[in-house]
Amino acid sequence: DTTLANRTAPLRQTLHQSQREMGIRAAPSLLLISPSGEIVRRWDGFAAPAELGLTLKHYLGPAGGQPGIGITTPAEGTKR
Repeated sequence: DTTLANRTAPLRQTLHQSQREMGIRAAPSLLLISPSGEIVRRWDGFAAPAELGLTLKHYLGPAGGQPGIGITTPAEGTKR
């Protein structure tokens, strides 16, 4: 049988198994996975572009020629 449903059944089964193993509960979902395979950040549902960008800068560092990010607290006057 060459119907699309039959040809894609193994892929769908693998996809559903992977979703269960990673704890994906919603669509869309976005996972930021470290090189060692650890899920370091998860978004269930829409990931706001600004939040995604800041998270990537946090883990990857600034792009070449770009300043790093830091948060200065008024009370402390120091970067965190």
